Parts: sequence; C-alpha cells; structure tokens
Amino acid sequence: MEIKMEALAVVISPDNGNIFVMLGASNGELLPVRIEIYAARAIQIELKKIPFSRPLTHELIRRVIAQLKAVLRKIVITDVSRSYALLYLEQNGATIAADAAPGDAIALALRTNAPIYAESKVLEKYGLSYPEDRTLKWFELLDADDLPKF
Repeated sequence: MEIKMEALAVVISPDNGNIFVMLGASNGELLPVRIEIYAARAIQIELKKIPFSRPLTHELIRRVIAQLKAVLRKIVITDVSRSYALLYLEQNGATIAADAAPGDAIALALRTNAPIYAESKVLEKYGLSYPEDRTLKWFELLDADDLPKF
C-alpha cells in the first residue's frame, strides 16, 4: 500500500551531518529520507520558491518531460536505506516506471505538483510517530537519535 506524503523541510542531522528531507503523512507520521546535498538544494529551492534565471537540473528535467508530452503522475519512495524511488510517468496513455534516487524524485515531484507517496513498509520501518496534537511541532521534537543510521 502507498501512503501519501508531503515534503515539509530539509534538515541536517546534528549527529553526523547527513541531510534528510522530512516527509509528512496526513496522520502526523514523519519519514526522514536521506538525500544528497545537490538534491537538498533543489528541494529547498522549490520549497522556498527561490527564483533562478536559468533552469537547474530538476527544472530542466521537468521541461523535457513536458516537451515529450509526458506527465509525472506520482513518485513512490520504495526503500530509504538503499535510496530507491520510482517515478511514474504517463505518455500517450502508457505508464512508464523509472528508477530514481529519492531526493531527485522528490525535487521533480515538487516542480510538477506530482503527489509523493511512500510504501507502507517503508513507513513501518523508518517512520516517526508523534502524538497528533504535537505533530505541528515535529521539528522541536526531532532528536538526532530519531534519524536513521545508515
């Protein structure tokens, strides 16, 4: 089963310097996904709506997809420990699944307004749960020990 997620923020682990994008589900569950610095930059740029005069890599990919008359229908995080995600593209009525790093998939989803999903097994293993009334304060509650160690 797939759980719909939303990109909330990019955070750096104070413990080891790993960079994570924090995804949130509607039930308040959080999923930290380790990403590379270039993907962190691309995600942060889109979350903060920072304008650039020239297209960066993920914007270029968005434009190529559009020019090919394809649509990114969704992305699915399939494994965070080994960094796997799938892009589901639709072109001429056919669906194409393409392997991608989670950070790249999330950066592209943000640029195309495609929904972000995580497989339920990923949330079961790596998800963080906080009491519902405290979910909005997730960053204040986040501890270095909460983030996965790879």
